[in-house]
Amino acid sequence: LRLVLAKRDFIRASILSRKVQKRVLDEPALEDLKIRFHRLLLTLTEYEKDALEMARSHLAIAGCKSYTDDLSQWIPEICQASLCLALAPKDSHQSSEMVRVRQNPDMAKIPAFYQKLLERLSTEEICPWPLPEVQSVSGDNSAYLLRIEYWMKTLHDRVVEHNVRVVSKYY
Repeated sequence: LRLVLAKRDFIRASILSRKVQKRVLDEPALEDLKIRFHRLLLTLTEYEKDALEMARSHLAIAGCKSYTDDLSQWIPEICQASLCLALAPKDSHQSSEMVRVRQNPDMAKIPAFYQKLLERLSTEEICPWPLPEVQSVSGDNSAYLLRIEYWMKTLHDRVVEHNVRVVSKYY
């Protein structure tokens, strides 16, 4: 997979990534391979602009024992997962992942922007745009996606979609 991605052959990389059974990587002895695989999968899903799969990869990495034991590694992964969940189109998979992330007891340890973002998009209240918290994370490395115009526009679209869903419940 690494070699195919190095050649920038994303179609073949996509085919190869589906051949790997992710349940096999959940074994404790294969944790290093799991982290490497999901890092490579992040490269592929970022190219495909699949925010939900990006979030799942970040959550899989954050779920590894070496990351859960070390908050300095866990927090950036959960921040990235939170941001990717906010960027993902609204559906049942996105909603269930968002609930799972928000119920994590360690969520209080991540920066307020990510907590607030998930809270705003999961409650039935209208979100302001631009989000007031965006300026607080502009220099944060885990918010690198917000410095890319495509993802910033996608976040704006997700906020607008959320607001339309909220307003439609009243009419």
